[in-house]
Amino acid sequence: MREYLIRATDGSGWIPVKQDRVRAVLVSDRPGTSVVAGWGEVRFAYAGMEFAISGEEVGWQIVVEGQIDAAMADAIIAQLTDQLRRESGQDSSWSVITE
Repeated sequence: MREYLIRATDGSGWIPVKQDRVRAVLVSDRPGTSVVAGWGEVRFAYAGMEFAISGEEVGWQIVVEGQIDAAMADAIIAQLTDQLRRESGQDSSWSVITE
């Protein structure tokens, strides 16, 4: 398991996304990505990894499970951070919470 947090860089933590846009914004648009069932507000699979995403007061928490390729997971988290920034207009950053 590898865990991340994406937060607003202004210190507020939270990056708002309208409920009807959550899936469109928080699922990687890489070919080979599929939405899967499970816990979290959104969960998708890519390259043997599952990304479970939950909105928390401190930001968007993402847990990666499966056969983890840390460099690839980091790249996907960076992509999701950029998608959140574009959607919300808020600068954001990501960090690894658990390796």
